[in-house]
Amino acid sequence: MGSGKRRRTLRTQPRAQEYVPPPEHECEVTDNPLDLFEDPDRGDRHVLYMKFHEHRGRVVWFCLEQTISIDGAKYKVVRVDTEHGTVHVHKFTKSDQTGTRKTLQTIPREGHDVVDTHFSEWLDRLLNEWEANVRRFRDAD
Repeated sequence: MGSGKRRRTLRTQPRAQEYVPPPEHECEVTDNPLDLFEDPDRGDRHVLYMKFHEHRGRVVWFCLEQTISIDGAKYKVVRVDTEHGTVHVHKFTKSDQTGTRKTLQTIPREGHDVVDTHFSEWLDRLLNEWEANVRRFRDAD
C-alpha cells in the first residue's frame, strides 16, 4: 500500500474544457503603445500598451496594460488580460507592483466571442477611465 500521498505532475496540455486561443502564427498580431498623456512639468508619461491577436475578424487573445512613467521610472497601473483561460484585471500601486488580481470571467472552451467582447469593453473603459486609474494608483500609497 502507498503512503496515501498523491503525486502531482505538471500539466503541459490544457484540459479539454479550457479555452485555448488559436496559435499566434494563425493570427494578425497587434502590439502598439498609445500615448495617453505627457506632463513634462511633473515628468509623468501615461501609456496604454495594447497587444492582441485577431483571428477571423475577432480578438481571441489580449493584454491591455496602462503604465505611468514618473521621473524615468515605469510603473504598471492596471492590466487586463486573457492568460490562463480567464479574463482578469490586475491593479497596481507604486509600492505594490505585484498587484491584486480579480477574475472577471472564465472563458468557455469556444469563447472567442467572450474574449472579443471583453477586449472592446475594456479598451473603451481604459481609454475613458485612465485618469481615475492614475488617481487610484497615486492615492493607494
